[in-house]
Amino acid sequence: MDGVGTVFDTPKPVRLMKRILHLATKHDKDALVMDFFAGSGTLGHAVMELNQEDNGNRKFILVQLPEPIEDPHFRTIVDLCKERLRRAAEKIKREHLDWNGDTGFRVFRLDSSNIRAWKPDPDNLENALLDYTEHLKDGRSEHDSFTSCCSNSAWISACQSKPKPLPARLSTV
Repeated sequence: MDGVGTVFDTPKPVRLMKRILHLATKHDKDALVMDFFAGSGTLGHAVMELNQEDNGNRKFILVQLPEPIEDPHFRTIVDLCKERLRRAAEKIKREHLDWNGDTGFRVFRLDSSNIRAWKPDPDNLENALLDYTEHLKDGRSEHDSFTSCCSNSAWISACQSKPKPLPARLSTV
């Protein structure tokens, strides 16, 4: 990234990621792609650029643990990734004023459940049930619970989607 030192010894090149994305999604420009080792966010950057180039509507999910890094600008790899995606989006919008595609992204942080653990007293189930009518943990709101449910529902529906058949030349790989 401009103005920021290199954090990784061997960063993934955007051009390579775009080529892989093109090959993997050329028949589905609405694909959802995932990177469970997001690092600095190269795959997300590549998705935005490729969408601009071929008018695609691919979405991406990047997963990265907030590992600390030794960088004067960023505390964690996640902070670096978010900034890279912001800058990539700004650059695409600035250089392609006529393109109105989506370069937005959301960041979610894994947290403990919003709902108190169910630990009933077997000798007094009636009181246990009455106590559990207030099921949210202290300091959590109904909005927190709603967001958590929406997030879980998205993962469930993504995991339960019907698999798409691979093209014949890829099915034997």
